[in-house]
Amino acid sequence: MKFFNCKLKKLYAKYLKRDYKKKAYYEYIKAVGEKLRTNYPLQRNSLVVDVGGYPGDFTEAIIKKFDCWVEVFEPIEQYAENIRRRFHDNKKVKVIQAGLGGTEKKTSISTMGSASSLFLLKPHNSVEHIKILSIIDYLKSINRPEIDLMKINIEGGEYELFNALLNYPDLICKIRFLQIQFHDFISDAQKMKSNICQWPFKSVPEMASKSVPPLVVELVPILQMIGGRYHDIKGGIHGHKGNVSSGHEH
Repeated sequence: MKFFNCKLKKLYAKYLKRDYKKKAYYEYIKAVGEKLRTNYPLQRNSLVVDVGGYPGDFTEAIIKKFDCWVEVFEPIEQYAENIRRRFHDNKKVKVIQAGLGGTEKKTSISTMGSASSLFLLKPHNSVEHIKILSIIDYLKSINRPEIDLMKINIEGGEYELFNALLNYPDLICKIRFLQIQFHDFISDAQKMKSNICQWPFKSVPEMASKSVPPLVVELVPILQMIGGRYHDIKGGIHGHKGNVSSGHEH
């Protein structure tokens, strides 16, 4: 047992302690779990848009808490079908087999579970041809005055989507809360993130709550539209129309 514990300590020091992102993430999961991701003032008639639905866990958490309406975007056929089966008896869940991006197009995606990405196409990875819909066209088509929450976790595609969206401030204002995960594995990620922060948004104090780890601080900066208001309610991150909130790994 002592030998086993010693090995564990060495592995921890080698792989986790030096990688503060992983360390912060696991500490976060241990401390507050998934509570932060669903800490929003939603109601039964609220509309939530889950962009990057694999495997439907976020949708399920939102439904269990609020029993609200959810539209799920998932471009990979197998994952989209799994989500349909998972919520087949819930008429408030609509699954759209497509992704959301800056423009409408057909492209290829690597199929690697939660890490499936348009930007990680390698010879040994399985690849599927998918459809991407325009975030602009989608928001214009919504037959509601606003979307209560849009969660975006699309493995690197968030930069193109966000750059397109920021050209339409009137459409941004249709989104009451925006939860987005920025990924840093693609080229110029930090530069693109900085450019996004310089648009009609201003920074607000990032993650003052002790319940939010450095992982989230780095990958998901809190942004707030000029003229908006910011609140930190019981450890949860909230804002009003046009605001960007926190997100983290699947």
